[in-house]
Amino acid sequence: MTVERAQSVGLPHLLLIHGFAGGLALWNLSLEALSQRYQVHAIDAPGFADSSRIKFSKDPDAAEDEICETIEAWRAAQGIEQMVVAGHSFGGFIAGNYALRHPERVQRLVLLDPWGLPQKPDDHNFSKYPWWARLSISVLSKFPPLAVVRAAGPWGESLMGLRKDLGLRFREYLGNDRDFYGCWSLLTSTRASRRLLVLSFRRNTYLTWDSLTVTTGSFLDIYHCNAQSPSGELAFHHMSIPIGWAKNPLAPRLPLIDERIPINFMFGEQSWISPEPAVAFSATRPNSTVKFVPRAGHHLMWDNAPVFTETMLTLADEEARRHRVSVDSV
Repeated sequence: MTVERAQSVGLPHLLLIHGFAGGLALWNLSLEALSQRYQVHAIDAPGFADSSRIKFSKDPDAAEDEICETIEAWRAAQGIEQMVVAGHSFGGFIAGNYALRHPERVQRLVLLDPWGLPQKPDDHNFSKYPWWARLSISVLSKFPPLAVVRAAGPWGESLMGLRKDLGLRFREYLGNDRDFYGCWSLLTSTRASRRLLVLSFRRNTYLTWDSLTVTTGSFLDIYHCNAQSPSGELAFHHMSIPIGWAKNPLAPRLPLIDERIPINFMFGEQSWISPEPAVAFSATRPNSTVKFVPRAGHHLMWDNAPVFTETMLTLADEEARRHRVSVDSV
């Protein structure tokens, strides 16, 4: 989905890559504001949501290549020369890998609570875990992360309702608890959100939560996005080791990213993702920053959308200044 305004010509292109098991609609709270300073492109990451179910390699390096080349093919088809690439969680891991492979296409790299930065500590083992936890990890690690949802059959739909914390995040917008499942539709119904957002921007009006709740239909959209044959999910499975570590962590490879590319990290203050590798890297790289978003966990663009959005707009201003300096120096 591309969000453009009549005055978008000349603005930097912004590519938004969501995290594991998500979809492009996860950026909805910020799209309208971001489109004031960027030409915004929110995609369903390869193998997720409405994206094609590609058969990725079981080799983690090859799978990284395949995902990045899929994004590169999309960029070429759009005719975009350079873009600000922003990725959240697993999307941050993808964004970092894309910058490694195609630095000439990356104007700026923004890593939002990125998954897969640190190496698994040598002293980390499961022997201190209770036997039932070790058994569960041993069994579940052999399957894709969402296999249990598909294995649950007709009950898998109900599992989506366990994330009531999302309803709490959006309570001020939804108004009452019975609209909770409309929240799921907003966040995950990519076709409906794409259609509504395009109509909204053409009319220069704001979306309302009531219209989204009615129009996008059932909260089961998120179930159906992830109940399909696993593709991106399988790629993630082959790239990771229990529990939640990357086989090929990004932190040791960050110094290999073209030093002309500014790298900006954002972490939620209450996130479970460790910022330590990003802090250590930024201390040695002049054009790298780390920002902590207050009152936010891992999903910082939901937990504190105003701060996330304002930070992204500030980065857009920095890009404008960099462009002016570059032009003046020619």
